[in-house]
Amino acid sequence: MKKVIATSFAALFVISAAQIPAWSEESDLPDGLEEYQLTGETKNCVRTTRIRSTDIIDNNHIVFEMRNGDSYLNRLSDGCHQLEFEGTFSYKTSIAQLCQHEIIRVVDDSNQMERGACGLGEFEEIVEAES
Repeated sequence: MKKVIATSFAALFVISAAQIPAWSEESDLPDGLEEYQLTGETKNCVRTTRIRSTDIIDNNHIVFEMRNGDSYLNRLSDGCHQLEFEGTFSYKTSIAQLCQHEIIRVVDDSNQMERGACGLGEFEEIVEAES
């Protein structure tokens, strides 16, 4: 179940996600995303109002699914300890965008305590692979 909690001026989002197996050295994509391919098109930011859901792939990757059907893979700049285990993260922003180098915080869903923090990377578009 995915959770989104918004506060007044600075938006706070808490997102729980399904866990998918970790990285595959045979591909540019983590395991579990074999049906997708990278487009090479990147964005520095995505609009928070357009994020439909997120999937935590492992401690290094998050997929952001947008309301218009686009999907973006974010490779966290230095990985994020405990992200895959906890399965929940939060972020705060005073603008309606989530950008590269912004900090997300790993949250223990049972007590809402922060377990660590890490920086986002670029958002690279992924599309379903042609068969």
